[in-house]
Amino acid sequence: MRHPKSRPAPAGVGPELLTLLAHPACALRALRLPGNRIPDAGAAALAAAAGGAPSQRRLDLSANWVGDAGGAAL
Repeated sequence: MRHPKSRPAPAGVGPELLTLLAHPACALRALRLPGNRIPDAGAAALAAAAGGAPSQRRLDLSANWVGDAGGAAL
């Protein structure tokens, strides 16, 4: 559920999530984001941020708007 005052980021992924994923102490193992209309730019942003989360093992972006460019970024 989204906070009433929050707005989606242009990439379809909130900046708070990207900051969390990029933090070296992030111990997140799985991230499930199906059906959130995340486009290629969002997939690329997640890929870049998750590079700092070595514990990340699973990312579910099913039923999003990720195309070939987003897939290549991941």
